[in-house]
Amino acid sequence: MIRTIFILILFVALRVSAQDSIPVKVMYDRLELQPGKTILFQNDSIRIDVVKFYLTNVVVGESELSSGLLFDLEEDQNYLLTPVSQIDEVQFTLGVDSLTNANGISGGILDPIHGMYWSWQSGYINFKLEGIHFENGIAEEFSFHIGGFLNGYNCERRIQLEGSSNVSRLELDLNSILQTLSTDQAKKIMSPGKRAMELADILAGSFFLR
Repeated sequence: MIRTIFILILFVALRVSAQDSIPVKVMYDRLELQPGKTILFQNDSIRIDVVKFYLTNVVVGESELSSGLLFDLEEDQNYLLTPVSQIDEVQFTLGVDSLTNANGISGGILDPIHGMYWSWQSGYINFKLEGIHFENGIAEEFSFHIGGFLNGYNCERRIQLEGSSNVSRLELDLNSILQTLSTDQAKKIMSPGKRAMELADILAGSFFLR
């Protein structure tokens, strides 16, 4: 009996250890971002305080992963577990799909305790970026809370990336979305709408396999 239990434990341990992981990193100007650290931005500087986003309905090759990821810049363990070591293709949804939103609040990574839920009307926040832009000696806060699934403002984005045998991680490059801070566009997006849709499109083109 004891030997049987030991074999079962060993079998489970081997299955877990056989899984590979895809680290998820957030970058700017080829540098991995750290929370609360001020970096050079154009001719001034910027501080990134919060980066959170959902990766759901993940498919690696032909294998659909059983769980998604709530990326949090303040956490060290941001990775996707995958049963395959060679990444030929990755598909995922940036955000939470409409059906899940319509079902209301849930648990796990979808628990409102994580600060990524608006209300039953607006649903989940798919992507959250907060920080301070220092320009000409003036500090201006910015907050991009991108989400929404109703009334033509569905901000979830399905993303497909081609990989290779040399892939080591999934990167989100914030360069394009941060460039919008230099325009006259609103620097605080806190609800679904046209501007949130535009930023969701920018984010969809900002993921890369490296």
